[in-house]
This record gives sequence, structure tokens and C-alpha cells, in this order.
Amino acid sequence: PNNIHPIVLKEAASEITPILTDFFNQSIQAGTIPSQLKLAHINPKYKKKKCNKKSPANYRPISISCETCKVKNKN
Repeated sequence: PNNIHPIVLKEAASEITPILTDFFNQSIQAGTIPSQLKLAHINPKYKKKKCNKKSPANYRPISISCETCKVKNKN
């Protein structure tokens, strides 16, 4: 996560789009993804209301990735 709020990306889309497009195209051509874009926070999400909350098996992982990475993966 890079602490860039989605509203910032939306409001500055016309200015940011060419920069991000160039960045992602260079990344694809080089065949590498910067390590910062691979990072995510994993938060446990409780599955069911009637299960034992102390059991790790009753949680599923939720991955919170950076906003610029989400932009790249959006179709």
C-alpha cells in the first residue's frame, strides 16, 4: 500500500494517466514488476457468525494492495 487515496487518482486522472501508462508499459516491456507493487497488507476476515472466533480456520485472508496496482489490474 502506497497511501495514495483513490480520490487523488480520480481527481488527477488526466494528469496521472500518461505517467502511469508509461510506467506500466515500461514494466511490461522489461518483464518486471517493481517490488513496491507486489506488497499488500493481509487482514483476517471472520467467516461465519456461529463459528469459534478463536480458531484461525474460521478466518479468510483479505489482501489490501496499493491503489496504483489496482489501476493497473483494472480492465
